[in-house]
Amino acid sequence: MTRLLPYLFAIAALNACVPANTDTTAEQTEPAASATVDSALLDLPPVDGSCVGWQASLADGKKTDAIEQCLVEKARRDRAAAVKDASILVTWHITEGPYSELVPLVNGLSQFPEPGSMEAYLREIGVLTKPVSGEVDLERGLTASYFIEALADIVWFDAETGMFPNDHHYLMASVASGTDLKDVSFFETPPSDPNSDAAYQLRAEVNGNTYYQQAENYGDWYDIEAMLRLMNRVAVAENFKSRFVTLPTSDQTAIIWSASDDALQTLSQRGLIALGDATLSMVNGKAFEDEVKAALQKQAQ
Repeated sequence: MTRLLPYLFAIAALNACVPANTDTTAEQTEPAASATVDSALLDLPPVDGSCVGWQASLADGKKTDAIEQCLVEKARRDRAAAVKDASILVTWHITEGPYSELVPLVNGLSQFPEPGSMEAYLREIGVLTKPVSGEVDLERGLTASYFIEALADIVWFDAETGMFPNDHHYLMASVASGTDLKDVSFFETPPSDPNSDAAYQLRAEVNGNTYYQQAENYGDWYDIEAMLRLMNRVAVAENFKSRFVTLPTSDQTAIIWSASDDALQTLSQRGLIALGDATLSMVNGKAFEDEVKAALQKQAQ
């Protein structure tokens, strides 16, 4: 692999398919947002056990990991105190990186201060489909992604297949199997030369209709964005309820989550989820491979 992809958020796969709904209910807390840095903002560190600090840095996308870790640890010890800090942070402008969940954490604590209240809400709007198991701790569940990963319809996989062709169609069929796209047939025509720049041709057939999508040839890596585009195009055109997005991970694995359009819009508007970059997991893995190759070349010199 010689190219790195630009970061393309999975929600972009939906922008051409579904209209944004900007209505919010009166009782909702205004979500924490992103903005450019105001030079007048203070940048004092947190003091006396507080997680409230680094306001200017947070607006500039810095110190988010430190504040997130502080808030999580504080919530484990004293949830009420963490909620109090979150009620201040939720009024600040926070710019997040691809791995940060500070904004969903702050919004989750401020909107759902009681343990278990977020799980109940997510179940009420139809996001959670599995019963609570022994592995799910309602006390420790601070973000929507925690419950979604444990109790919703997700497929978690390695973005690197280790083979050619990649069999995108099998993965799409697996993702669709638990949704209203379960009767869609998916097909893949790989390029004849695995080392060429020629694209894969993906195809979906349902109800007598055929849909096409090109997928980039990234060697032994899935083109996740192309799969999402095809599946969401089929869903919209055929009036299916399911939509498909990725949730962020910090490694080369990827999570595809299927949910209704209404649920996605609601959670996004309330700032409770951070949708992942469909290609980020591949980029992470490729970056690691590049580091290993560079180290081996250096040793050989």
